[in-house]
Amino acid sequence: MRKCGDCQLCCKLMPVADFQLIKKAGVRCQYQKHGVGCKLHGRRNMPASCRIWNCRWLANTDTHDLPRPDRAHYVIDPMPDFVTIRDNDTGNEVEIQIIQIWLEPGYFKALDTDSFRTYLNRQGIAALVRLDERRSYVIAPPSMSGRDHWIQTEVGTAPEGTTPHTIRQIAEKLGGQYEHEHHGEGKMSTSTITMPDGSKVAVASTNLEVWEEIDGNAVSVEVERSLGIDPVLELPVPKGRIPVR
Repeated sequence: MRKCGDCQLCCKLMPVADFQLIKKAGVRCQYQKHGVGCKLHGRRNMPASCRIWNCRWLANTDTHDLPRPDRAHYVIDPMPDFVTIRDNDTGNEVEIQIIQIWLEPGYFKALDTDSFRTYLNRQGIAALVRLDERRSYVIAPPSMSGRDHWIQTEVGTAPEGTTPHTIRQIAEKLGGQYEHEHHGEGKMSTSTITMPDGSKVAVASTNLEVWEEIDGNAVSVEVERSLGIDPVLELPVPKGRIPVR
């Protein structure tokens, strides 16, 4: 199983919109300590979004040939998303699935490497390269476009006040279905999008075997809130000792 090691790139690149922490993309987290890591890691007040989140490299979801994020200078988000593309000749619009890549500032050439291009071409899906919450561009591999070359758009800026898609919106636009389930007597909680072809994309999971005195349902609700979902159950914030590492 892969481990973060000294990598803390997600603590800088990823935005956090949690009831415990608000942080913009590309800004080093206030709880990140050089050479140590997160000062809240393993503590009760560690944001729920941070507790449940893993990058695709750490989860090793078909990323066996990619370097660790701090060495690659990008983070691959496990959360799928979609963008709207328009045919300039017909005006027709369609939503397509994308992989979100959070790129470290100053490393635009990081995505020109053979390892990343091989990975993205293998997925057959375009990548939305995020420079921050509003600025981004799209890279489409030949396996998706059907052409013999890569396609890359210019950097675009989303309008002020644009809000991120929720997981339910993403599932609906991609023709999939959102599911949230428990495994192993409530010790594992997983949120997934089931795609039209039957494949499942895991977007969050919590291994409760390393937690003590926690109600699995309460954790489930906290996870859903962090993903921008209205929880089905209204349960109290879990009490007791949370981290056991």
